[in-house]
Amino acid sequence: MRADAPLIDLSVFTYRPFTFSVLVIVLIQFVCLGLGFLIPNYAQLVNSQDAFLAGSLLLPGCLAGAVLSPVSGRLLDRFGAEKPILSGNLCVIVSLCCFSIFAGSLTAAVGTAVVSTIVASAQTAMPDQLAEATRQGSTHAFWLLFALSIVMILCSAGAFLTARRQSAS
Repeated sequence: MRADAPLIDLSVFTYRPFTFSVLVIVLIQFVCLGLGFLIPNYAQLVNSQDAFLAGSLLLPGCLAGAVLSPVSGRLLDRFGAEKPILSGNLCVIVSLCCFSIFAGSLTAAVGTAVVSTIVASAQTAMPDQLAEATRQGSTHAFWLLFALSIVMILCSAGAFLTARRQSAS
């Protein structure tokens, strides 16, 4: 269908740097919301922690985000968008890889709906071993997140390279 005055102008998605950037934002939200759901879930079900401690595990990341926001803005002003964003994407890849590899202690999965489905599937397969099933499902979900973080950095690099090529021509 076509309208004379569409509510949303989808032609902006023909500009590849914009499309890649939107995809990166979607992937970052997927990762953050999933971690916010699964880290406390993992702490309670696998490590038998109480709800307060499980929720408190998210506090350091929230505080770091609050403290680093002004610093990130200064880095963006000083170096442009490319270096800080690609560096941040690399940090996400490294951290998710570590979560995936060291799944024995406090690791979780990502992406609230998708990841909780992965964990729930593992729990359904092993109903008598809830903690072990949660650990296995969480590990699988972290590997999914790791793969998505690779896609995220590729999209970021694609956005910058495409924008650079378009501005040069």
